[in-house]
Amino acid sequence: GGEDAIKSAIFEDGLIWGGIVDTQIRVNGNTHRQGLQAGKILEDGTPDDPSLEKYRVFKINKYWQDLPPGSKRDKLEKDYNEWPVEDGAPWIDINGDGVFTRGVDKPEIIGDETLWYVSNDMDSVRSTFTFGTLPIGLEIQTTVYGFNRANMLENSVFKKYKVINKGNYTVKDMYFGYWSDADLGDAGDDYVGCDTTLNLGYYYNGDNDDGGGSGGSYGIAPPAVGYVLLKGPTDLNKSKNNANLGITAFVLPYVWYWPPIEPYIGANEWYNFLQGLIWDSTNFIDPNTGNPTKFVLSGDPVNETGWYEGEGWPGGPSPGDRRALVSSGPFNFAPGDTQEVTIGILISRGESNIQSVGELKKDAAKLQLFYDAYKPEIPEPVIELPKFYSLTQNYPNPFNPVTTIKYTIPVASLVTLKVYDILGNEISTLANKVQEADEYSVEFNADGLASGIYIYTISAREFSRTKKMVVLR
Repeated sequence: GGEDAIKSAIFEDGLIWGGIVDTQIRVNGNTHRQGLQAGKILEDGTPDDPSLEKYRVFKINKYWQDLPPGSKRDKLEKDYNEWPVEDGAPWIDINGDGVFTRGVDKPEIIGDETLWYVSNDMDSVRSTFTFGTLPIGLEIQTTVYGFNRANMLENSVFKKYKVINKGNYTVKDMYFGYWSDADLGDAGDDYVGCDTTLNLGYYYNGDNDDGGGSGGSYGIAPPAVGYVLLKGPTDLNKSKNNANLGITAFVLPYVWYWPPIEPYIGANEWYNFLQGLIWDSTNFIDPNTGNPTKFVLSGDPVNETGWYEGEGWPGGPSPGDRRALVSSGPFNFAPGDTQEVTIGILISRGESNIQSVGELKKDAAKLQLFYDAYKPEIPEPVIELPKFYSLTQNYPNPFNPVTTIKYTIPVASLVTLKVYDILGNEISTLANKVQEADEYSVEFNADGLASGIYIYTISAREFSRTKKMVVLR
């Protein structure tokens, strides 16, 4: 996986949106056509020069300083030192003065590796080519992050979109959607489905052998890949408690994924898709019940209930090259408003193509729990280096599923931090390397562990300490 991956799970995907400006539907975003350009929108409402070097995709890594000298380390160091806070990139106020000072304050590394870039919809040529309508005036700040963990997190990517209305229009009845063309290994034999209880849309193989294992295919027991709406948009006008919306539709655009060349028609069709309708504004019909639905294929292929591809869709299409759209709305989006949407992308593998769907759903539920509990590490203001070794009590405690353990190292030491069960069986190694004098904070994820008492112990030079923690489901 990672940089060494040879099998593809996703061909192309992206965020799209649609709403009504005055009386006109406007839709834009990224499918097989891309409607955005690099750069932010300036204070006068015009887009900045997209060719500026600072409008690249920045990448920072929590462990870049541990890398050997070379081009990879140089690129990470350059992005770290040039982190574009002035354009909206997240940062940590080390000295607490509210002003970003390079060399003192730091980029905020979310997860173990973070990518960030800013774009906008102000290129009218791109916008009209994509879906046939003019720009709205949206700036999109995108943060992509992931974790190097030996659990479902190593098979997950988080994509956070901060969308700011810098135009002059109030967009009414707006929807966000996440479109995907997964191409799970062999692109020609896929099924799709959704689980409304998990805010999940997913792809899985139509049989238990994906492409025979040749080339980039997965062979026997292929995995499933899914998209979880971890944080949906907020209806600022209708929701008294500002609750975030979940998925409100899941559809299959099928052959209409290429918008027509004729202006405006593509926007009408895609706005219908975003609302959970067929391109011509008619309803999708569940073939098993005969009832209209906004959630295509919301049955369960694992338990063989409801409307699902294959046996759950009499007369349905054969496995093939699928596209799908998860969407959420409506809400009104006034000038100056900001919305945040976070998508979790994950891949899971079971002992068969169908069991992979079951594993994916389990992991999707865990991913939501993790997302809700996770907070990026926020260091204390700059202080003197610690004078003593220490190991603090984990917090929160009891916990489910993530807790934080902090410790201090007064001099460079080989640090080993491990977790054991009550019988002394090793569960996890959280640290096992030389670390410089400093305060440290690590997370322990208890996914898959039963409720009970666990032990964590640290050793560094002559220092050794042990403490207990409690997993409570």
